[in-house]
Amino acid sequence: MFWFLLLGLLLPSNGAIPLPFRTADLIYNGTIDTNHTFPFQVVFYRRDLKQYFCGGTILNERFVLTAAHCIMQMSDFTTAYAGVLDMKALNDSAVQSSHVRNKTMHPDWDQHNIQNDIGMVELETPYEFTDFVAPINISRDDESTEIAGQAVVVEGFGAVDYHDGVGKDSQYLRYADVKIYDRTICQEVWIKEENTKITDTQICTTAKGKGILPGDSGGPLLYKEDDEWRQPLFIHYDRFDSFKWPTLIVTYITITWFILTYYTNLCLH
Repeated sequence: MFWFLLLGLLLPSNGAIPLPFRTADLIYNGTIDTNHTFPFQVVFYRRDLKQYFCGGTILNERFVLTAAHCIMQMSDFTTAYAGVLDMKALNDSAVQSSHVRNKTMHPDWDQHNIQNDIGMVELETPYEFTDFVAPINISRDDESTEIAGQAVVVEGFGAVDYHDGVGKDSQYLRYADVKIYDRTICQEVWIKEENTKITDTQICTTAKGKGILPGDSGGPLLYKEDDEWRQPLFIHYDRFDSFKWPTLIVTYITITWFILTYYTNLCLH
């Protein structure tokens, strides 16, 4: 079984919608992907701002899964790129692009908390699947799995350095190995440091000197088993990482439930 955890992350200012809690979303000390290891990865680009700002995963030729707050930051000038390894090589033959045609968010998404931060966008031009652009496989298995201590992977075009609220974005797609943190310890740390209660629907990740920092919201956290990439049952939200205590990943809702319920809510004509 492979679990995919959506990282619902917030951009810095520059037109982004502020949320009342700190978030982080860039890959720090990650390894550069040179082999198109994650062909389901999408990066969103604001043509009016000339800036990429969020990630997502390909569901099929026409739909991409991402975070609701990422959708709130989209304009009529948003392009979804797939097959990208280098942001300065968008004309590479492996890269495909499409303008965002339509979008939908979970109806209970509330920007003032961290619940139900999930949505989908419909592409104006469908992707053509290749070795470099392909969908994530959505698992229909609803079994819960104890993954404390398990190694997982985060990936995106996140910052390679971050100081005083300013991050240096990565030119390349990077990934990093992190671990699922013991929930009991995580709860103790977050109560002490952030006065925040961690519930049984939330998990934490941790890693020494690498992980997620503040520019690529909506990207995946990956759990691979049996040498197969699959989408897990739960959406997760990465809230904060100061490297002083564990990153918080919040479980929201089963991906399969959201897709089955709201997939047809987008205009399919």
